[in-house]
Amino acid sequence: MLNVLAAVAIVAGPPQSAALAGRMEVDEYDPIVIRSDIEIDDGWSVLYDWSIDKPARIREVDNGRSVHAWAPPGEYEVELSAIFARQAETGGAIEFRKETSVTILFVRESSKPEPPRPPPGPKPVPTIGRTETVLILRSAEDSTAENLALVEIRQAATFEGKTPKLLILDLKQKTANDEPDPIVAKYRKQTPDGAGFPYFFAIDGNGEVVASGEVGEAKDFLSKIEGLLR
Repeated sequence: MLNVLAAVAIVAGPPQSAALAGRMEVDEYDPIVIRSDIEIDDGWSVLYDWSIDKPARIREVDNGRSVHAWAPPGEYEVELSAIFARQAETGGAIEFRKETSVTILFVRESSKPEPPRPPPGPKPVPTIGRTETVLILRSAEDSTAENLALVEIRQAATFEGKTPKLLILDLKQKTANDEPDPIVAKYRKQTPDGAGFPYFFAIDGNGEVVASGEVGEAKDFLSKIEGLLR
């Protein structure tokens, strides 16, 4: 992993074009943390969508605001799409705007040996019956209202702590090997025929589904999840 800080700034007023640093250079085996430093004006919400060239991999943390990256020596394109949304002041319409930023990540070969892996610590004891992860399956065909609900859910205080974790996956999600994501496939099979998307699964520490259903309105969905945590 490699240690890099990438900032994205939004000026005052409606969202403007965002830009990551044009080029980042790091040494092999150094940790990479890429952060989005977006200032969001009152009334606007933002959904983060990251991607990186293969064989590099990323994992979103902090509800999508940051990613941890793993990459062998080489040059990679890192792309951040920021999807902004807000309720129009003059009516019930929802305003959307998408801004895309691209930077080049260059990983240099290093003569340093790979750092030793720390010994595994004790495995946490799962809490059976208590929601530890909320998985949401979404579709590219979701309506604008459903996408706005996902933006509000992702930024809700319910998911700011360590539990429950929030994972939002697209039905067409692929692995680093360009194969269908096995997690999506597993829970897609458990989605009832005719169900609408986005569709959620509340999962306990033992991997058992304790609740599921269509997401619907963000406020009602968050109340449902908070009820499961009591």
